[in-house]
Amino acid sequence: MTTIHLYIGLPGSGKTYRAKKAFESFGGIILDDDFDPKAIQAAIDEKPNHIYITHPHLCFEDTRTNLISFLHKQNIRDIKLYCFENDVEKAWTLIKGRSDGRLISKDALKDVFSRGYTYPAGVEIIPIWNPE
Repeated sequence: MTTIHLYIGLPGSGKTYRAKKAFESFGGIILDDDFDPKAIQAAIDEKPNHIYITHPHLCFEDTRTNLISFLHKQNIRDIKLYCFENDVEKAWTLIKGRSDGRLISKDALKDVFSRGYTYPAGVEIIPIWNPE
């Protein structure tokens, strides 16, 4: 049975870092900043033990709900949510240090992602990753 791990948080919060660490420990498939249904279906079809999905739009409740509904239609019931804190300043510090081309303006971080970020009920909030 496949377990889906959804990493939810602002850009720069550590979603990709945590997903890669879990992948190193448990294997599976990482869909980094990708929740295209075709990519998810292809990953599910491979029947890995774990699929790790990271995407900043998972901050938004409607996006999360739609993805979980899609997963349920694929008979995936083992879905784990990992939510990072909503802290623009911490996330912005990490984004400024990126060298992988995944950049975003501070205004977009604050006005789009942070403002629209909702935490699912009952989920423990993870501190933003700190490289120090």
